[in-house]
Amino acid sequence: RLARAKLHSRELKRRLNAFVLGKPYRHVIEPDADGINEIHKLKARRKVLPLSFVDIATDAIENLRSALDLAVYAIAEKVAITNSIDLSKIYFPFCAAKKNFSDRITGCCPKFPSSICNLLGTFEPYEGGDDILWSIGEFARKTKHHRLTSLAMNFTGAHMVGKGIEP
Repeated sequence: RLARAKLHSRELKRRLNAFVLGKPYRHVIEPDADGINEIHKLKARRKVLPLSFVDIATDAIENLRSALDLAVYAIAEKVAITNSIDLSKIYFPFCAAKKNFSDRITGCCPKFPSSICNLLGTFEPYEGGDDILWSIGEFARKTKHHRLTSLAMNFTGAHMVGKGIEP
């Protein structure tokens, strides 16, 4: 699953680069209010990235989530030798907030040794912990229950003012 996630990630990067090289924007120069400077803007020709980008990103995220679940499942198989565990209820312990993590790990990783639970806790898979890791779980959850439109990012470009760049 991790290899598939990497493959999708590389494909998304390739398509994004091709999209940008296709100049999906136009260069606009406007006079600044000060009457001296010019404002250079890149205005998007299209406001939304192609839907194929959403599909590729979704596949990558779901494969990353699956790889994490499979890693925890492999631990559960070893633990199940000495403890009776319902393996169908084993998941990587993504959680909404740190305060809920203890309950979440108990539910996702029942009867795991405390050393393993402590190790999983170091990953901080909740909002405000490792936000990238938490985002993987959050996006994967949303792809199961909702149409993932938040990955169809708005493409608005940037404009330059003086020597700086403003978003």
